[in-house]
Amino acid sequence: MTAITTNDVAYDIEVYPNVFTCAVQMISNGKSKVFEISPRRNDMGPFKAFIERLRTRGARMVGYNNYGYDYPVIHHLLTELEDVRDAETINRKLFEKSKSIIEAPHFKRFAHVIWDSQHIVPQIDLYKIHHFDNQAKATSLKVLEFNMRLDDIRDLPFSPETELTNEQIEELVVYNRHDVHATVEFYKHTLPMIRFRESLSAKYDRNFLNHNDTKIGKDYFVMELERHLGKQACYTREGGQRKPRQTKRDRIALNDVIFDYVKFETTPFQAVERWLREQVITETKGVFSDLTLDQMLPFLDYSPVSDLPKVQTWMANIEESLVFGEEWPAPPKVRKDLRRLSVYNDGVEWVFGTGGIHASIHNTRVEATDDRMIMDVDVTSMYPSIAIANRVFPNHLSDRFVDIYQDMKTQRVKYPKGTPENAMLKLALNGVYGDSNNKFSPFYDPQYTMSITVNGQLSLCMLYEGLRKIEGLDLIQANTDGLTFSVDRDRYDEVKEVMGEWESVTGMDLEEAQYEFMHIRDCNNYVAGYADSDKVKRKGAYEYDIGWHQNHSALVVQKAACANIVDGTDIRDFIECHDNDWDFLLRTKVPRSSYLEGDWGLGLTETFQNISRYYIANDGPELFKVMPPLPKNPDKWRRMAVNKGWKVHICNHFTGIDPERINYDWYVAEAEKLVNFAEREE
Repeated sequence: MTAITTNDVAYDIEVYPNVFTCAVQMISNGKSKVFEISPRRNDMGPFKAFIERLRTRGARMVGYNNYGYDYPVIHHLLTELEDVRDAETINRKLFEKSKSIIEAPHFKRFAHVIWDSQHIVPQIDLYKIHHFDNQAKATSLKVLEFNMRLDDIRDLPFSPETELTNEQIEELVVYNRHDVHATVEFYKHTLPMIRFRESLSAKYDRNFLNHNDTKIGKDYFVMELERHLGKQACYTREGGQRKPRQTKRDRIALNDVIFDYVKFETTPFQAVERWLREQVITETKGVFSDLTLDQMLPFLDYSPVSDLPKVQTWMANIEESLVFGEEWPAPPKVRKDLRRLSVYNDGVEWVFGTGGIHASIHNTRVEATDDRMIMDVDVTSMYPSIAIANRVFPNHLSDRFVDIYQDMKTQRVKYPKGTPENAMLKLALNGVYGDSNNKFSPFYDPQYTMSITVNGQLSLCMLYEGLRKIEGLDLIQANTDGLTFSVDRDRYDEVKEVMGEWESVTGMDLEEAQYEFMHIRDCNNYVAGYADSDKVKRKGAYEYDIGWHQNHSALVVQKAACANIVDGTDIRDFIECHDNDWDFLLRTKVPRSSYLEGDWGLGLTETFQNISRYYIANDGPELFKVMPPLPKNPDKWRRMAVNKGWKVHICNHFTGIDPERINYDWYVAEAEKLVNFAEREE
């Protein structure tokens, strides 16, 4: 772990109608203190003096979502309430400020933000650095306490609207200290990312400190565009505010974005190309999904799914109605997950989507042999490569955008992996595509987005059409930027020839790898062992080296399954002999509008904190999430089982697993599902 050499101080605040607390901890030496403003004490003076000391010695304040919440409250206290002496008034004003931040609608989410130039003490926000302010990755500090495997997980002890007693204030202080400790622990995990941002800030004289990776890449690209094209390249000034330059489209004819080299020989792919060329869209969302029934009709012959006979019957009835002048029959209900752009080719379904193309065999283990090889072929930096090779660019940025893109790609290979420059350029290259569909970005041009999306998928289909001509070649999967297939070893030269022809047509490069085996549930969930090393690739349900925002529950399940898949290790032996107790723990999360209930049977129940840690046990309660009533049945609270039918032992304060109490059967059964391809419980 990176050494801690700074005088950064972690902090966290709690705001109640009659209490404000701010717990602080010096990260370098662990010294801590809690400032309080309440009916029993008023630390306004000492708190102001403490902040001033931090400012004068160049310290930084580290928090979790402090940029959006904690610091705006503190800034309000220090600037708007600095002359108020009455604790009751301070508490009332701070509580009003706190509520206004928490309850602000999404479109006013920046209304309370205090920008860097106004900070009394510089802020480091771990929440922003990890991009947890992205809705898809939103992660609470409580969840991180579980993922970091802290001894204690503590939930907010009182409703935020509560007027606290002196005894409750004491409990709140303990909780506040606990959250600061958790913040310090996550700071330690984040320190390499902080150091990276510090080096970039020093090199480019720009504050990257609270940027997530995507924003780092975007801002660096903006800097390069402005350096080459002028300061107005990406933003203009209107009414004193910076406004991104963009290309907005009322409509996009997909025929205009499909490259000239796109051509197909197989009828399923021809049907897809023909359908796409006919589409004129006004919104990039839903182009490949949520198709109407009439849009699905061109693919009936290539999509043998269960609901399509209904569609065919409906069409026959429409034709009959036309003959007899009757009203058209109502369309049948078709599951939404089937109303998507997909075709079957060589017995495998190819699904097209905004996130890329997907095709896969299912529930199969494929082994390399002396005669057969498993090849994985990926497009090198696919999205940047499509733009560069075909000179595609957001219209308002001109074709110089492509030249700068190419230069950045060339520059990246000059820096060794692991250097800040290499990492920066990688982020810049990969970040532009996603931001081109962001309505707040200077890269916004939805036609550029669709050019990359559509042609990327069609080009992979072209690659498969070339490969499928090789005798005995079998597709295993296609996934976003590459294909995996098995083929006779003596056909390798033919494979390379097809790859070379494809590269010359598309202008993109292919990278290849060989696998010893693939244990594949579907395109997003598989285990693959490389042929030339001990390295193992794990995806989806089989991953256990996962991100902080992901669920770290019962990782022993994935580890046992992978040990069996890779080495043939007996699942039960692995699990019962596994010596890391943390890998057995699970967590459940219930929203504040609900509560977590343990049912001991015979009418005995117990309420647990909303985020709770537990393991599957031989004795104990069964867990239920108790949710508020729905409008159609307003008097009935809903009860939803957690690990239905299994007893648990709650261990929010964890000292280890009792080997006599844990029920290994659940863990074994879950691992066997991954190995035997059975469906996992929701």
